[in-house]
Amino acid sequence: MDILKKVIAWLVFSSKNPNNFSLTLKGLIPFLVLINVGDAETLGIVVDAVINVLVLTATWVTGFMTAYGAIRKVYLSFVRK
Repeated sequence: MDILKKVIAWLVFSSKNPNNFSLTLKGLIPFLVLINVGDAETLGIVVDAVINVLVLTATWVTGFMTAYGAIRKVYLSFVRK
């Protein structure tokens, strides 16, 4: 149980500043929401082309944030020590 708490804390809190949430989660949560908005048309919801472009752009940005945060977390946790 103690290992599970450590893993959750490692994922949730920043490796650079433990008082902040991790960049991985800051990017992942909006990324997941945006993917669902992007799939709204499959549910019969009409999505304007401008909104589609905004959602696609935001999805790329939050995806990059998630990937960068995960890479930085691994680097700061394992490689730098």
